[in-house]
Amino acid sequence: MKFKKHIILIFVISVGIILAACEQPAPVKPTPTPTPTPTPTPEKTWSEKFLTSLHYTREGKRTFYSKENGGFETLTGIPIEKLACLKCHGGKKADGTPITGEYNPDCYDCHIKIGDKPKNEVCLNCHGRQGTEIRLEATNPLFFDVHRKAKMNCVDCHKAEDVMGDGKYYKSMFDPGAIKTHCTDCHKPKSNMAHDIHLKTVECIACHARTGVACYNCHIDSLVEAKMKRPYGPIAGFKLLMNYEGKVVSASMMTVKYKDKTFYVVAPYYPHTTSKDVKCADCHMNPFVEEYEKTGKIKITWWNDTAKKLEWAKGVIPVVPNWSEAFQFDFLDYKGDVRNPVVPFDTNWTFMKSGADKTQMIYGKPLTEEQLKKLKGMGK
Repeated sequence: MKFKKHIILIFVISVGIILAACEQPAPVKPTPTPTPTPTPTPEKTWSEKFLTSLHYTREGKRTFYSKENGGFETLTGIPIEKLACLKCHGGKKADGTPITGEYNPDCYDCHIKIGDKPKNEVCLNCHGRQGTEIRLEATNPLFFDVHRKAKMNCVDCHKAEDVMGDGKYYKSMFDPGAIKTHCTDCHKPKSNMAHDIHLKTVECIACHARTGVACYNCHIDSLVEAKMKRPYGPIAGFKLLMNYEGKVVSASMMTVKYKDKTFYVVAPYYPHTTSKDVKCADCHMNPFVEEYEKTGKIKITWWNDTAKKLEWAKGVIPVVPNWSEAFQFDFLDYKGDVRNPVVPFDTNWTFMKSGADKTQMIYGKPLTEEQLKKLKGMGK
């Protein structure tokens, strides 16, 4: 009997050993690989950001001039690098030191000491159109500006990223994000009839800028032959309106001639002639819309042969759908020595021809027919 019990016990133990040997081991879970903590990208210094800024690259000049964008190069056939445009400077550093020899933009163009607040005079060394606005303000109330009256500096509005860049590359100041400053950074629009109608579709500057200014008829021959910037002179008392980034904005034009060819570009423009004194009739009941409907044209400039001078349209001028054909310009030629000193409205200018051989609009769009109807009347 005991023998049978032993046999049974041995059998049970043997079966257990066999079953244990056949049993699959439980899978071993792999030790998870820890997710590496990304190394934060260090913030670029201002000196590093400056190297991609428009003040350093001068890329806005290249963008508008290049033949790839239908610019002035299509007239000259000369690369911009050979025109010295990219090396244009104000003649002296912020501390008054004359710039001599090979020029490259750097911090001391604007700063006497790194971190100081640049004065307006430093900005105006290069930004000549704004300088023209200031000079003309003395004799023309259209050039009044509320910010200048308040003794504000350029950098009170245009903060560091506007001037020294944000580390990104932009083709011009009209690329989205290139200029961060906006009126509503300081001004919170109050509800009134004009704001309620226009705020979503019209930029503040389209109404509140009293006038634009343009240096008319740049003589590229003088630039090529004598490295001198020679326009006929500044013209003002007008403001163009166009669409840009989903809103109506103020705009201006630049006109040039080279040899027997003529050219103009229309682009957004932000005058520094800001005023609260604006009226609906400044834009609406627009006589240029009526002129366009009757003739299919809008006369922008014309040569007065009796007075031997250029005259131009005043008021708010809409950039109409077929602007390239509708806008009428008279172009001039300079008959004096291209090395003569540059004098605005010099009597050496004479009539050249009517009409442009080529036009350009790479930022913004013309107004629509529906928008023209609103300008013609007082409709919303």
